Amino acid sequence: MKQSLLLAILLFFFVRTNAQDNRWMYLTTGNDSTTYMVDTLANDYKQLDSYDTHNNVVLIWIKSIPKKVIKDEVLNEWSIVHVAIDTTNNQIEVKSAIAYKDGSVVKNANSNYPNWVDIVPESIGDAEYSYCRALHNKKIMFNLVMKAYWHDLVTHLPKKTN
Repeated sequence: MKQSLLLAILLFFFVRTNAQDNRWMYLTTGNDSTTYMVDTLANDYKQLDSYDTHNNVVLIWIKSIPKKVIKDEVLNEWSIVHVAIDTTNNQIEVKSAIAYKDGSVVKNANSNYPNWVDIVPESIGDAEYSYCRALHNKKIMFNLVMKAYWHDLVTHLPKKTN
């Protein structure tokens, strides 16, 4: 009971203090400092018993934002990818991807065939897999929410001036 109450309180503070659009929750940061976020709207992720000959699949949307964007040198300022994650076999498949620059779509691609690959430990895919597992595990979700809350808190602290 105490753990559920604590989780509810933390979720409340996370949503209220999240400087990002409340739809997106911080997931992880890549080696190149790209920020990855997961779409948290309940109607935008789907849990399926069977999908593309795989069982226990979760469909989620992932948003990636590079740390620094130099408009003339970068193809996109952010992208959104729709992925399928097989939580039984630890595999991932990209369903579609959309790249944006200056608020407009610069590239859109859909995958018409299954291309499941193994999820590499400690990769971006592994962070996405952890989120899917957390949908039914309060302890894992608590850890993810705390990580997201801490990230938002640290990245939005005032900068020191000398």
